[in-house]
Amino acid sequence: MLYDTVSYHQGNLNHQNCINTQNKDSKKKDFSGLPDNAFKKFELFFSKLGNARFFGHLELATIIKRAVKRAGIVAKYSRGFNPIMRLSFENALPLGMESEEERLFIYLEKELEPENIIIRLNSTLPEGLCFNKCRPFKSIEKTSSNQSVYTIRFPFVCLKKEKTDQFLNLSEFIVEDLSKKGKIRKIDLRQSVEKISFIDLKTIKIVLIKYNERIIRPYQILKECFKIDEDIINCTRIKKLRR
Repeated sequence: MLYDTVSYHQGNLNHQNCINTQNKDSKKKDFSGLPDNAFKKFELFFSKLGNARFFGHLELATIIKRAVKRAGIVAKYSRGFNPIMRLSFENALPLGMESEEERLFIYLEKELEPENIIIRLNSTLPEGLCFNKCRPFKSIEKTSSNQSVYTIRFPFVCLKKEKTDQFLNLSEFIVEDLSKKGKIRKIDLRQSVEKISFIDLKTIKIVLIKYNERIIRPYQILKECFKIDEDIINCTRIKKLRR
């Protein structure tokens, strides 16, 4: 009986050790079934042009995730009961804005070649979205400038050079808004506008810089500084140019 009892307890211990080992192994794997060291972080550059400007940020993220799956590319997922693909964007474009170059970060199988990733993803994307460059992530490049350059084409002539010159000659242009915590913030929009030039009567190029690390959008400049009606702004083609 003593031998049987010892054998029984030993069997339980072996069984428990087996379960523990399986649990430890499973913790090293994510939803894809591959271990963490099977993945590598990539940075991808893409354009969002034409009708693709009507994709909102959340919809865009869904489209990219779906493209990864359709291309048969294995991506890394988060842990937990609701695994999410490890995907992030450098910044979120407003609805209706085009861009010649945006950047996202994603964990994919480390053996994949960047050129192959681009080809496979582009074959599944809707018109207006296109990946142009892919490379293994190293570190965020520190640029010497926080500039963003945009072209703005109005549906008709609604902004004259005299008005932009008048604005550029101001020392400041203070507006207020609310933070996410409900606190009133002051923004000097004049300090955010580095340059405005006219391409033609209906098209301008504007160079914006961050204000206290906040991204200032053309929409805000048109509305607050030049009092252009929202309906007109919504019909205006705004494109962010490649840096």
